[in-house]
Amino acid sequence: GVVGSPAMPPRLSRALLKTTHHASRDPVAAQGLRAAGATPKLARCLQREDASARESAMRALRNVCLLGESADGGTETTHPSATALEHAVVAGATPHLVAVAVSSGDEPRRFDSSNLARIKNDADANATTDGGGVGAGVANGANGDATHWHRDGAIVSSSLRDVAVDILCAAASSGSRTCRAKLKDSGALEALAELAFPSTLTERTSDTKRLSFPSSGEKTQRASYAATRALDAWLEDEPWIVEARLMESDVVQAAVAAVAAVAAVA
Repeated sequence: GVVGSPAMPPRLSRALLKTTHHASRDPVAAQGLRAAGATPKLARCLQREDASARESAMRALRNVCLLGESADGGTETTHPSATALEHAVVAGATPHLVAVAVSSGDEPRRFDSSNLARIKNDADANATTDGGGVGAGVANGANGDATHWHRDGAIVSSSLRDVAVDILCAAASSGSRTCRAKLKDSGALEALAELAFPSTLTERTSDTKRLSFPSSGEKTQRASYAATRALDAWLEDEPWIVEARLMESDVVQAAVAAVAAVAAVA
């Protein structure tokens, strides 16, 4: 609660979030942070203008959500915490995860504003005011729509992109129905399709859909694999939500292109 206070001096806030991040690497500490209600507070810290503070918050959030509990209540890293993922998503984390996950370019990665703007436009139609929608800036705070992540040519590290992809995919794979509804409202389904098939659409108009085929690499392949698995899990549980998007022509073309590219290499 102290870290999330707007009255906290920025330097002290940065130090505390960095300490929280380091502590959260221990599964026992991650469990304690979950029990103390840290998950939604860390999600709110993603709104910080200070790049270092919000990066530490996202890294800590990953550990708190993904260092899951074992079936017998222990602290073995067996599966993500569905409860923590839901708390993070309901608290408004999804727009920030999407903003970082769909960043593009080499290390360090510059945000692809065209991709993010398109995903934001798709999500705005479903925006809510309870912390779930990309357009819920008033409810989420001044940076609730996550535009500060790509403001003024901002740069994000490839490793932070991996963190965002991990949380986003875990929420889609292991989240509750409430969690997934919030994900969809915030453009996460579109982002996952774009991550799963790197050649997915980058520009839309009312009459045409154009595909782009960025250069692939180990990081792109890792994100593609994780997103594909997340979509598969989501599709199995809620086919009426995911199937419609995957059957659209742009995603079908991108999927075919991705399979062809893999076959050519093999």
